[in-house]
Amino acid sequence: MKIYILLLAMVHLNACKQEEKKVTENKKEDNNFDYRSKGFVSLKNSSVLKDILCQAWEYKEDVAETKNLDVTSNLEVLYRGYCFFEDGKAIKDPRGNMSVAKWYVDEKEKPVRISLEFEDGKKETNHLAYLVPYEMILVNVGNSEKKTNTLTAAGRRHINITDDPFYVTNMLWRIKPVAPETDRQIKQRLLSSVHFFVLFYDEQINAAAKRVTFIGLPSCFNWHSGGIFLPKKTDLQAKWINCFYNQEQAMKAYYMAEKLLGQKYQWPKKGNWLELNVAVLKQMESRLMNSL
Repeated sequence: MKIYILLLAMVHLNACKQEEKKVTENKKEDNNFDYRSKGFVSLKNSSVLKDILCQAWEYKEDVAETKNLDVTSNLEVLYRGYCFFEDGKAIKDPRGNMSVAKWYVDEKEKPVRISLEFEDGKKETNHLAYLVPYEMILVNVGNSEKKTNTLTAAGRRHINITDDPFYVTNMLWRIKPVAPETDRQIKQRLLSSVHFFVLFYDEQINAAAKRVTFIGLPSCFNWHSGGIFLPKKTDLQAKWINCFYNQEQAMKAYYMAEKLLGQKYQWPKKGNWLELNVAVLKQMESRLMNSL
């Protein structure tokens, strides 16, 4: 496995030494995991820069600061990151105020540059200071202080890009519409949100994730061990309401979800809480699809 070191500051060299040890430990843990049978490509032995970049990245400091929060927490906290995809699309801050972009990497320039062009016309450029399959260090060129940010990743990505819950087409429901929607369109937006969480649950289960967190992901549902609930109307996340044209249309979706959740479902008799919840979510998704 090649380790990319683009800036030779001592702090980066120290980080590299620590990360080499961590990567070795991660590789040992992953040796017996059959990625392909679970729908993933392992990046742990990749030596191709762009190949390693194409996965989900989270800010290390944000992960650390939320580590002790309830995994089902709906708190609005800072949780930044990037999702880079092989087709040149990207999502910035999928757990925050997400933005859709196209991304480019220039390996001819030194240090290597990662550029993003957002749909609203804004641009962003980062220098790549360090990269291994589980960690990278970025330096924001637009920041006068050239702040260094460390990001972490799982060292894997989906074989089928559309199975990734954070792929652009699976996130369109989060983009606020520019005009009022029909009841059918509102229901479709609700359906798309349920589909996102089906993919999210499946990803966590198939990856045998050690830590699962819903922080930053807008939803009209509360997730609990062995249960899916609706919060009170007054407790709805502002981020979820903002996925709709206005609060009135968000409430239409809420009542649709309330009616959906009031139906009877077959709960599995075995499985962990993720497996139980996703089994019911898939039934909910099917009923929503059939009602369109």
